[in-house]
Amino acid sequence: MNNACFLLIVVLFSSCQNSSPPPIEQERSENVQLVESIDFEILRDTSVHFLWRENVYDDEIQDSVNSIVINESYVKIISPSEKAALAYVSTFIGNDCWWDGAMNEERSNLKCTILTALNLGYQCSDGHLGLIRKWFSRDKTVLNEIVNCPTIPYTSTMQNTFEAIDIKRMQDTLEIFFAVTQMNMREGINTKYTENNIFKVNQNGLNLISKEMSEFVKSKMTIGVE
Repeated sequence: MNNACFLLIVVLFSSCQNSSPPPIEQERSENVQLVESIDFEILRDTSVHFLWRENVYDDEIQDSVNSIVINESYVKIISPSEKAALAYVSTFIGNDCWWDGAMNEERSNLKCTILTALNLGYQCSDGHLGLIRKWFSRDKTVLNEIVNCPTIPYTSTMQNTFEAIDIKRMQDTLEIFFAVTQMNMREGINTKYTENNIFKVNQNGLNLISKEMSEFVKSKMTIGVE
């Protein structure tokens, strides 16, 4: 009788153990994995001058050349969402882009200053567009835009280029303000404007909320004019 009671107690104790909920640490680990699928980050306020132009001396031609300069200190601590937003903005504006070697048939070896600084490969590459698709996975407007990813080197007759980029982050709101110069070499006309892109950051990634553009200011080019 005593043996039978002992066996009954063991069976009941084992049954209770099997029906118990999973440990708290296990549940927490599963939740973290879901968040980290979109590169979980701690939101922090930021205000930084990311890109500007200055005259840089070129040893090869022994003269100064007006060139794009990147804030390398900021690049070392850039957040994943800020990196994705910059990858999107730089898709459509030139930033000293030139072929890495001879241009191939697919035009898939265009090397651009911003993407190189962000370690995202060539213009329109899987590294470049893949990051945008990941972070803007629920923003159909952005996804439709990057289908027509341009590959335009800085020697093209019709081109544009960044003059400056500023980044401002207030909790879950990210603003990228930039100045652009468009160049029409055929007609000898420069067009300048500024644009401010505003994004929201959430657990699903990024959404482009608005684009605010200034008026276009046109002027005659003065290259080669004495």
